[in-house]
Amino acid sequence: MFQHHLKLLRNEMKKRKITHYYHEISDPHMTEFTHSFYHRLEWLCGFSGFTGEIVITQKRACLWTDSIYFLQAQKEIAQGWEVYDIDNIETISPCLMIKQNKKISLGLNPEITNYISLEELFDVELNIIPIDIFNIINPLPFVLSSIHLFNESSTSVLQKIESIRKKYHNSTIILTNLADVNWTFNIRAHDIPYSPIAYGYGVITPTQVHLFVGNKKQSQELEVQYPFNELKIKVHSYHSFFGSIKNLIKTPIVVYNKENVNMKLQDIIDSIPNLKRKESLRFIQELRSIRSSKEIEMIKQIHINDSIILCYFFSKLNQLKGTDITEWDASILLEKLRKELEEKYDEPSFLSIIATGKNGAMMHYEPTEQKNELINWDKTLLCDVGAQYKSGCTTDVTRTLHFGTPTQKERLCYTRVLQGHIDAQMTKILQDESIDKIDKVARKPIINENEEWDFKHDIGHGVGHYSFVHEYPPMYGVGLKIKEGMTTSIEPGIYLEKEFGIRIENVIVFENTHNSSFKLTPLTLVPYCSCLIDYTLLTSEEKNWLKEYYQNIRDIIVPLIKDTSVIHWVESNLVVE
Repeated sequence: MFQHHLKLLRNEMKKRKITHYYHEISDPHMTEFTHSFYHRLEWLCGFSGFTGEIVITQKRACLWTDSIYFLQAQKEIAQGWEVYDIDNIETISPCLMIKQNKKISLGLNPEITNYISLEELFDVELNIIPIDIFNIINPLPFVLSSIHLFNESSTSVLQKIESIRKKYHNSTIILTNLADVNWTFNIRAHDIPYSPIAYGYGVITPTQVHLFVGNKKQSQELEVQYPFNELKIKVHSYHSFFGSIKNLIKTPIVVYNKENVNMKLQDIIDSIPNLKRKESLRFIQELRSIRSSKEIEMIKQIHINDSIILCYFFSKLNQLKGTDITEWDASILLEKLRKELEEKYDEPSFLSIIATGKNGAMMHYEPTEQKNELINWDKTLLCDVGAQYKSGCTTDVTRTLHFGTPTQKERLCYTRVLQGHIDAQMTKILQDESIDKIDKVARKPIINENEEWDFKHDIGHGVGHYSFVHEYPPMYGVGLKIKEGMTTSIEPGIYLEKEFGIRIENVIVFENTHNSSFKLTPLTLVPYCSCLIDYTLLTSEEKNWLKEYYQNIRDIIVPLIKDTSVIHWVESNLVVE
């Protein structure tokens, strides 16, 4: 099947005299999760990960992915494909591979390709042929979902637009990042899996505001609703954007986020003479990453409900130990519990990662109905799960469990990860300190034990407000400063190939203290796995933090649990020796 699909693509390349075809897993907004219309690589080669680039010639078929998905790619990829880890410094990049050839006719889809991806190519003679071959050989429908107003934001559309105009005076602001668009206009939809997001573009000028979203009928219906009618926001269909944008840029300055601009839009901007460009919208990213006090109270309550559901889930798994259930069965069980226990539950915030034993070593292993394994109750079970709640919250939690007798190595690894996890949350960040301090603190116990155990992902990520699970701020960067009300994850891990994987994750909110610093307040309130902890390795400070965290679970979570077996499971893990 995959060989036939590859042959179809190569035949189209031959017809158009294309020597190389480049494609990345993306959409017109460079979004992490994308509409099913853009899920092309799984059809072509079997790879189901969310990060990847391919280069196809008549003789070679190459896939690049990051270290998170590399093991998964090796396992899933069709025969005859070459797989590369883009994070390995010895790996040749897609651009360098293409540059090895003298005459290059490069085919690509400019609507889903970012110039940043191909910057290394622009010093060679290159003939770019804009074409979406996938839409020729495997046409799919592009259907947009219904759009609704998001009324749980404590900031109005008018307030957001005024703040943006004040910051970017006398400019045309083009919103291409979907989180920016949905936040600015207080809209949501279900165009993208795991994210209540509408595909759209926004354009804000000194005198006008334009929103491109939905089909023609949907955009017309939205335009006459409050606040769009009162603010005279002009709402157009999503697909009319490229035909309209050039005529909307009438200011001397255009501002956009370069990372979320595709080649087609960039070429339109570049075709306008004497136009000054500002290629960052960091201000908007910061604004939408900060939760108001009202929003923080709301998400604290939703995280309590989410934590209760996870306690039910882990307790149920404990009751099922020894039986034949698969990783997929476990994810279905969690989905069932969410729907039963929380009426405001919407959908998962990503495909649940339930990974038994060695599968946990693949950092983003994702069981499906077709590809999964029986849970081995004598091995670790890594559960990285998240949810979207209509009342205005996105969650992301990881716990690694063991239902038998763990080995000494498993306990050592788990404890070092737990120490990094606790130490990061104990860290006090001064208001002028860089966010990467947290990353260094979290890695220290792991690296001190064994440098080879250092994890290859970031210590965490920003978490959206009924939006994307991965948002601003990134938890790295020397120049990145924390703001009060930001919510992020803290998730160190150890991944030993062909053995096991351990990750522990809480979502936290940065709150002000009385001495010009921020404390990291955990929103996640779920016990850690007591049988995996070697308490002799914990410092007295770490034990005190753990006692306080467990007391919060006793005070807040336990009284709300109605099932005595769940209470028993919770209490059995609230241990500090």
